[in-house]
Amino acid sequence: MRAAKATLLVFIMSAAFAFAVQGQSDWIKYDSPEGRYTALFPAKPQPSTQETKTKTGESLTQYFASCSDPDTTADLTYMIAYFDAGPAMTFSFDEARDGFVAAVHGTLISEKPIRLGAYEGREFRASTKTQDGQEYGFIVRIILVEKRIYVNQFIFGKSSESPRAFEKGARFLDSFQVKNAR
Repeated sequence: MRAAKATLLVFIMSAAFAFAVQGQSDWIKYDSPEGRYTALFPAKPQPSTQETKTKTGESLTQYFASCSDPDTTADLTYMIAYFDAGPAMTFSFDEARDGFVAAVHGTLISEKPIRLGAYEGREFRASTKTQDGQEYGFIVRIILVEKRIYVNQFIFGKSSESPRAFEKGARFLDSFQVKNAR
């Protein structure tokens, strides 16, 4: 009987280890030649674009790659956006942060300066509540690479907030790398 229990325990531990290894390798390395970046996503991200106007009236195109977490019980979204600053545009981390928080009708929770190699950045956390009462949190990293601005976001439903969710968010955000900056 003890041998059977020991065998079962070894099998369960092996299966748990295999599941953990599989979960780590399931992430997809996304390479954006146009965006000049790579990042890990938990599922294949969908590219999209959006036209917008700056406060100076300049038109610019924002490029996105985003996906939801494949774990359908987790309300987690991963997004990378970038755009190139126009000739008359002066970029401000403070204005970008304030604009983001205002756009989501949110509350700024914390912020700190960050770096990606030689490039300056800002990380902040914010929260919001939708009209139907759903609460969301954001971890946003804005990185200025010459005249290109990257906005990397990990978005989580408050009901999905957990150490595991934050591990996934950190893995996504920390995997971001710029390549071939001009």
